Amino acid sequence: MEQAQQEERVLHWLKKRGYTEVAKHYEEDQAHAAEGSTEENGEGSESSAAAEGGAPTDERLLCKRIGEANQNALLFRSVQLADPTLYHRSYNELQTWTCNALEAYKPELLTVAFPVFVHCYLKLVERGLVEAARAFLQTWGPDHAEAYQMELRSLAAVQRPDQLTAGNGFVKRALTDKFVLRLCSTSYRLLQGFLSDHNLLPIMEILNERVQVVIEERAPRPRFEVVTFRNDGVAGAGGGGGGGGRGGAGSPLKGGRNQMTHGFTVRWRAFRQKEGDARDESSMPPFNATLFTKLNKLYLKRRQEMAIGTADPSRPTVLMGSLTNTYDGCIVARMTEDATQLAAGFQDRAVRVFHLAGEGPAGGEGGSSSSSCVHASTGPLILRGHSQPVYGLSWAPEQQHLLSASGDGTVRLWDVAASRNVCVYRAPTDVPVWDVAFAPVGHYFASGSYDRVARVWSTNRTQPVRLLVGHYSDVSCVAWHPNCNYVVTGSWDKTVRLWDLGSGRCFRMYSGHFGPVTALAVSPDGQLVAGAGAGGGGGGSGVIRIWEVASGREVALLSGHKGGINRLTFSHDGRVLASAGGDETVYTWDVHGDFASLTASLPLSPQSRFSTKATPVMDVAFTRRNLLLACGPISP
Repeated sequence: MEQAQQEERVLHWLKKRGYTEVAKHYEEDQAHAAEGSTEENGEGSESSAAAEGGAPTDERLLCKRIGEANQNALLFRSVQLADPTLYHRSYNELQTWTCNALEAYKPELLTVAFPVFVHCYLKLVERGLVEAARAFLQTWGPDHAEAYQMELRSLAAVQRPDQLTAGNGFVKRALTDKFVLRLCSTSYRLLQGFLSDHNLLPIMEILNERVQVVIEERAPRPRFEVVTFRNDGVAGAGGGGGGGGRGGAGSPLKGGRNQMTHGFTVRWRAFRQKEGDARDESSMPPFNATLFTKLNKLYLKRRQEMAIGTADPSRPTVLMGSLTNTYDGCIVARMTEDATQLAAGFQDRAVRVFHLAGEGPAGGEGGSSSSSCVHASTGPLILRGHSQPVYGLSWAPEQQHLLSASGDGTVRLWDVAASRNVCVYRAPTDVPVWDVAFAPVGHYFASGSYDRVARVWSTNRTQPVRLLVGHYSDVSCVAWHPNCNYVVTGSWDKTVRLWDLGSGRCFRMYSGHFGPVTALAVSPDGQLVAGAGAGGGGGGSGVIRIWEVASGREVALLSGHKGGINRLTFSHDGRVLASAGGDETVYTWDVHGDFASLTASLPLSPQSRFSTKATPVMDVAFTRRNLLLACGPISP
């Protein structure tokens, strides 16, 4: 009788989950098993023994058919688990197996552990087993501290069942969304065989209900990568667009290596939603297409003029501007492209603009750096108006206007020549704005703020014209695609996103960083996007990851900085990437090459390294003739 009830529960679960074909096969198997048991065993004890001996075989057969019916459902759980130590033992077996796996598959199989760890802990909390949950977190949490420090902090804050519904953002997402686990077909078969052979029911349940497994026909990844949630916000992603830095499989972004990605006519208009979509776009103004076309023509003409008489960016000369007597008050610094003005934002809520005089490094050979001090011809121009520290600055393309972003929740536009504030842009939420960036053609700019929203503004409007919503933590940095159809954002949620400004939707998500994204840059041809973030080795070192814009594939990993990275910039021909670090160095990297043929991310070593004595470098930029400019405050 008990076996019949269990079979009924199994059948009900399969139908409820939508596995109709599997349920049909299961009924047939049970009917055949019952007939065989009646014919071969006349006695009740023999029948019972046969049922016990046949159960594992039937369960494996059922698991195999579920896997064939739906590749995202790894295995099947048919009984209610009551032993809290079962989670500990099952997870221990999984960790032991992955750590002893073949070296070729180990980095990819290790990604399975974190989603299982999270939901084992949450299930223990949900059932009120506080001590067991705390012991589980203390035992296995350190294994994930290097890659998931912020997530572990969020989990540790949830210790009672009532805190699950009122929990933080990460816990809510874990309970309502699915992790995306991307495995090659061989890794998937190894995992499936291990779980089936060891009958690890708790892990089967978690992988079936809380993880979306994407099977890819490719070689296993050579490095460990962080696991992200399913990205429902990426247009056309089909639930993908998550781990491994791979974009969604929606509308392809096309373009050759030497042409600009998505070079179609600019679609500055409100996106028309499908019928039944409740989104109201009546308040979304169209962009000024006529003005944008004129600005774009001027921008292209200027780029053609820049190609005349440029220096070799692979052997750069560096002009370093140092700010003295800042007393640790300087937060951000930006130099104009012609090296005539330097703007700095301070803790005292002021923006100071230095008009620079003096000659640069005359006669310096490529690959040399200049330690000559660049002095301001007069005292700095002080621009006051913010009520909180200034965190972001951006010069307009014509270098006469300056944007400043502050902790008071505003972005201010300054006319530097007239020494006055032209306009104040304030978002409805009064939260700090961390970064701001002018579009390559001017007129429009983007900002990123504490409320996890990036905004696109027009200088002639005091309200944003686009809201870019999708990040799960602060938007720490923003950058523009060269064709101005897209904005790239980096966040404390460790991801980089590409947004289509015509629709306001996320087109691609790039992941792989182990910490907050601190700097962004897009190559001049629009084919590559570089993002700086924390490395996986601890110690606060920074790494740079480069992705293909169109495919979302990570193509290069650049490591060398011993501290955080504040700024990234490409040379005007796109052959060299320069990085400014808080470790008082400037690095250049040769990123010229065909990445399309690579099957895995390529680790690159720096091409040049330039050190300062005591100046954390806050900004780095190539001039039109590939002179490398850098600036920062001298540390006391």
